Amino acid sequence: MTRRTRLSLFGVWLTIAPALLLFAILFYLPLLAELAGSLGNGGAHASFLQWTAQLHDTQTRSGIVLSLQYAVASTALALAWGGAWAVGMLHDFTGKRLFAALSRIPIFMPGIIVALMMLTLLEQGGFLARTGLPLPRMVRDPTGLGVVCAMAWKEAPFLGLVIGVALAGVPEITVHAARSLGASPLKAFWLVRVPLAMPGIATVALLGFIQGMGAFAIPALLGAPYPKPLSVLIYEAFEYGDWARASALSALLSSLSVGVALLCYRLQDTIMRTSVAQGSHVVHAGPAMTRATVGRTATAASSYRARRYWLAALLYGHLSLTLGLPLVVLGLWSVSDGWFAPALLPQAYTASHWHDVTTDPSLRDALLTSLSIAAAVMTLCAAVAIPPAWALSRMSPVQRRPIELAVVMPLVVPGVVVATALGKILLLAHLSYTWAGVTLAQTVGTLPLMIWILTAGFTRISAETISAARSLGANMVSTVWYVALPEARRALLGGGLVVFASSLEEFDKTFIVGAPNVQTLPVLLYAQVDGAGIVYPVAAVASFVLMLPSVMIFLATVLTARD
Repeated sequence: MTRRTRLSLFGVWLTIAPALLLFAILFYLPLLAELAGSLGNGGAHASFLQWTAQLHDTQTRSGIVLSLQYAVASTALALAWGGAWAVGMLHDFTGKRLFAALSRIPIFMPGIIVALMMLTLLEQGGFLARTGLPLPRMVRDPTGLGVVCAMAWKEAPFLGLVIGVALAGVPEITVHAARSLGASPLKAFWLVRVPLAMPGIATVALLGFIQGMGAFAIPALLGAPYPKPLSVLIYEAFEYGDWARASALSALLSSLSVGVALLCYRLQDTIMRTSVAQGSHVVHAGPAMTRATVGRTATAASSYRARRYWLAALLYGHLSLTLGLPLVVLGLWSVSDGWFAPALLPQAYTASHWHDVTTDPSLRDALLTSLSIAAAVMTLCAAVAIPPAWALSRMSPVQRRPIELAVVMPLVVPGVVVATALGKILLLAHLSYTWAGVTLAQTVGTLPLMIWILTAGFTRISAETISAARSLGANMVSTVWYVALPEARRALLGGGLVVFASSLEEFDKTFIVGAPNVQTLPVLLYAQVDGAGIVYPVAAVASFVLMLPSVMIFLATVLTARD
């Protein structure tokens, strides 16, 4: 290795070091402290006794089973739901762009609002029960049907988005080649397109599984008093001051999540090779396509365009039931002046709830707190993410995979685990229940998103552009500031909007690290929804107030950062 190469490598690591140091202080160090706490302070025998006690505890075993049940069931339902949307988006139909935009709204919707909508729909006195549908008990039931439906409703648009990208990324010439060899459209889809898209589908399925296993807000609001998932048990142990139990449960949940992530990391190449092998036998037939085949394809496309209105009606009908109906019911609650079962519609209407809530000083203060924290998190993430994103974009895929794995771990470990582990460190540093502590806690979960998006933006800048700037005498800092950032401005803007929206909807870390001193909109809404004395009109208005900034940011993202 030459001296110049060593200096270049040192410069790369020096560029990445600040971000890695931040992750080490705010993520890896708290997790190591949590692991040490789970071992107890009485030597090796005490550690084994602590773990043995937890693994033999009936509540813990039930929590493990329930967490896995939530993760498997919600991911399977979300895959079917989102996959159907993704397949529909492969075809042309009337209003396709509008459907794509509307179907992604739940991605930006806080989990607490999702839980509230499911309450208004699925509980025993909810809207669906008033229509006469013979539904089983779905809210706060031991089987967790309502929790699974709510989690799938939240996950399906994201899974569908990634699945759609993976399916659309399969070269059309490969599918056409399969058709030219006599495969029906259904066989070409299942035997060619799906196998070649399997790496993306498998990855997003595992990510959905991890998110479902560590979900906190929805199970806490819709789940039964017993059994409880691991995430809720961790929070309760943390709040009750049983830090040894909280540490042991956190280590257990983290091990499950990280194990699934490492499995995904290890199997990614295997899935890719297998998928390519399954579809490669038709790739070589692509050049053999005849004009007759092209003519048949054009005829099939023309025939499908004649039926595109039916596809649009089917997709929009499903969207109306899954997204439109919950929002309409929530809107009716926000203007209702008395809505008692079994009435299908409110007995009277009023706008007084909107006036009372919007003029409430606590709501105004919570909104300002949420916006200020989101702005600070976005600024901090942008400042910290630019150097490592630039360095990663200049590396080969093999070189950057270990660094990407280290960066992505805060997204893999459940938020409730990160919050309880970081909360103890911030408590020792006298930053718990403060604005600064909440800002740091939220930065841990949003910084990986910013690094990912900026890395993708910087990767698109050609090496010739960078070489031209360097040949004109610009140093690396000037090249990044005056050349790379302007070229990647859409990625920077899109990443900033995503981070801002993620901060606005963040609940787990804010609630555990900051409440009750730091009141953001999600924390305030949680106080309205949690418990039997929920006032639905007030909670509905607060939900729309919380939803409005996220939807506006979503629309801005669609308009400014479509790519």
